[in-house]
Amino acid sequence: PEPQFDESLAQRQPLRILLAEDNEINRRVALRMLRGFGYEAEEAHNGAEVIDALKVRTYDLVLMDIQMPGVDGLDATRFIMSNIAPQQRPRVAAMSASVMREDMQAALAAGAAEYIPKPFSPAELRAALERAAEARQPITTLASKREESQEAVLALGKLHDLMQADADGSFLDGLIASFASAS
Repeated sequence: PEPQFDESLAQRQPLRILLAEDNEINRRVALRMLRGFGYEAEEAHNGAEVIDALKVRTYDLVLMDIQMPGVDGLDATRFIMSNIAPQQRPRVAAMSASVMREDMQAALAAGAAEYIPKPFSPAELRAALERAAEARQPITTLASKREESQEAVLALGKLHDLMQADADGSFLDGLIASFASAS
């Protein structure tokens, strides 16, 4: 049989993860499973700690227990959706032992991208990790390609070539204006 864990997953698909879980046993199991995929996660024991953590650091994924004392996972998810800009917002994977349709719908309505019933298998966790990496990937890829293309177009040697091909200078004027507005 194929092994359940792959410690190289984190190298191939790096993620900054926050695990929000108030139950110590569930937290230890989830952390161990994450390590099995090569990830280290920061921990929060309730929704208030999630909010505090998000004020000082960005995350790609929050594994969010729904039923926590004080600020629960639904309120913490609503905070994320309301207060963090979309390009910096972590993906939220709601986790709960409750598999009632109403609970799933409430988590998704609060802004969770998915709902993972507990206890979850390594395969279910891996799938959530891969979805988080895929959701994050296009933004990173597009941003880096844009930067690369700007660097390539405005490299000194290429700029000289463009100047020779631009008799009246209108192309370079437009190019410089576009570059300045994108920076």
